Amino acid sequence: MSEKGFSATSLTELARRAGMSPSHLLYYYPDKEAVLVQLAKSINDGTLGFMAGLVDKPPQVQCHQLVGYFFGRRNVPAAFRGVLLQLMGVATHDPELLGRMRQQAGRFKAFLKQIYRKSSATATMPVDDAATVAAAIWMGLLVNSLFDPTLTMARAGRLMLNVMSFLGGFDNARRSGDVPPASNAPPIPAGSASRA
Repeated sequence: MSEKGFSATSLTELARRAGMSPSHLLYYYPDKEAVLVQLAKSINDGTLGFMAGLVDKPPQVQCHQLVGYFFGRRNVPAAFRGVLLQLMGVATHDPELLGRMRQQAGRFKAFLKQIYRKSSATATMPVDDAATVAAAIWMGLLVNSLFDPTLTMARAGRLMLNVMSFLGGFDNARRSGDVPPASNAPPIPAGSASRA
């Protein structure tokens, strides 16, 4: 699915890549869309688990490690970003998937809000607005990095960290070197984007 796209990948191809027969795959998933829904759940669960491990850290560290997780070379490959676009497209017509993606967006925004609530610096705008802006720019950078050859993941990550730092009012701490380097976060589960 990550190589050919959702619509061009057959259920038979999905089954072969998973090492099973199409009938065996159909035992677990009634159709290709159900595989995509499960893929979204797997990716979301991994992301939420990573974010949960950051909650007790200072806000600047949370920002830096979150950006490192999503925009680091080994964590979110182009195939994942392509699958994300496919998920968004399918979600417009799939109420279950749309609900899951809305939940994930809400959880991500709640995570961003807790970062901005913890900021001891003067915030540039209300917490909810800062989280909304950060989430929108985040998604825009992830998606646009697929289409704009000048927007490398490293550049997108740098831009995102600058935006998050500015919104939280701690951009001076980031520039002075007070923010440690991104953690060696675990990559998005190997089977999440590449196998499907």
